[in-house]
Amino acid sequence: MPVKVQPVANDTVPVDIVYPVFGLSSAKRLPGGAFGFTLTGVAGRVYTIETTVDLTDWSTLATLTNQIGSILFSDQPQPNPARRFYRGREVQ
Repeated sequence: MPVKVQPVANDTVPVDIVYPVFGLSSAKRLPGGAFGFTLTGVAGRVYTIETTVDLTDWSTLATLTNQIGSILFSDQPQPNPARRFYRGREVQ
């Protein structure tokens, strides 16, 4: 015969929290020399796109609200074509 346990107000219930993943993909050179990529993540979340030339000092290039799950981002060509690196971060 199975034992039936009634929950009470002080019971502890384990909960798994899954944080949605976002990513940058489909990087390519766009017409006119711009550089672009797609940010894919959770609709309604806010993300920043950051850039650096040395992988040490990052600066915010844009703040974007992901309306539908993906965003095509483009960065205009730079006058001094140094190598640039990009990353995305979710705004908390």
